[in-house]
Amino acid sequence: MSGSRLFCSLVLSAATLLPQSGPVESETAVIQAERDWNDAYLRSDFATLKAMMAGDYMDVTDDGTFDTRTTNLRSLKSGEEKFTVLSVSNVMTRIYGDVAINTGALHMELLFRGVPSGGDFLFTDIWQKRKGKWQVIASAETPTEAQQKKDEGKPKFSFAAEFKTGAEVCGRCRKAPRGIESAIMKAHHELDDGYIEQDRVKVQSILANDFTDVWDDGFTKNKQQDLDSVTDPDDRNFEFTPFGSVVRAYGGIAVFIGSLHSRGRYKGHDYEANVNELDVWHREGGGWKLVASQSVMCARQPNQRQTALSSPRSD
Repeated sequence: MSGSRLFCSLVLSAATLLPQSGPVESETAVIQAERDWNDAYLRSDFATLKAMMAGDYMDVTDDGTFDTRTTNLRSLKSGEEKFTVLSVSNVMTRIYGDVAINTGALHMELLFRGVPSGGDFLFTDIWQKRKGKWQVIASAETPTEAQQKKDEGKPKFSFAAEFKTGAEVCGRCRKAPRGIESAIMKAHHELDDGYIEQDRVKVQSILANDFTDVWDDGFTKNKQQDLDSVTDPDDRNFEFTPFGSVVRAYGGIAVFIGSLHSRGRYKGHDYEANVNELDVWHREGGGWKLVASQSVMCARQPNQRQTALSSPRSD
């Protein structure tokens, strides 16, 4: 299916968590912005979509590629995509000053080049208040475990002629100051080392208490569930190697977007895979805590051996 980002109406019963104190009207405004974004997609209202999506918007798409505002709107404007149903559930909203993070489940139905497509996905969306209005700055979508099983053996639709890394796609976007970029990459490596070394204490010190993690195989985990997996003898990580990544800063929030090469062992099976990832870091005290992470199985890289790029946890 297409990698275009779409957003949907939030159910009023969605669970809401405010990590920092914030006015209720801010939460209401974010929810309304999401509804307006959704309506604009259904109406193919390009002027509204362009105004609501930041110029540096980037999407870690469900088809294993990256998407920008320009490519997103181009695919919709060409008529190759037509959305008919958009709905979300189990939404959690977290507000950090002028940045809001939404996570939840997404159902969509659309026509892609005249062919019915869509399904069920897990998403992470990041919004920032700019000049008094909320704009979406980054997104990620991962097919649920059930959807991945439904799609096994089916061709994967994509607008991407070739895979580009996050750094290449974000080439013209403003990057984080070098000091913040270095701090985020250091924290990223320390967290990876914690998983590889099965160091529960190290991992616990880096994950925020309200941490949410969407795995590439379509599961969502919280901090406690992630910590339990660190010492699981059937779940071992041997390598995490970032490539083509970019870090962007928004006040006390930093966003890592990029690709990772990983190797590990799960339930007696060795795996090797590439994933695209969206990580959201929050400055706490003198350091950074990871508050949200979402990964998507990556499009196969040029000149790489054809190793298992299917979900390592699908068995």
